[in-house]
Amino acid sequence: MLQRTIVDAFPDVKKSSCTCASLLARTVPEHFHVQSDNLISPLLINISHQHYKVRVAAVITIGKLLRMTGLSRLSDQGRMVAMSYAIIGLRTTLYTL
Repeated sequence: MLQRTIVDAFPDVKKSSCTCASLLARTVPEHFHVQSDNLISPLLINISHQHYKVRVAAVITIGKLLRMTGLSRLSDQGRMVAMSYAIIGLRTTLYTL
């Protein structure tokens, strides 16, 4: 469900979905780690969104997912892509603030 709401057409839904993913990763990390790999790709799409608040929410959520579930749980490709896009997205977001 979060995979679809993270890429929803409405920015507020995207931001709320990022918040939900962050909360789930923090409250039930032992169960959430199974889905964390599936959420990285939709979150990466939001890093290039036109609204900076959506970009910020996506970067923060990726960081929380990686911290809570651990980088070792992601595939090698997912880890590299997530880290690269998070850094690029953070730079872009901070630059536009």
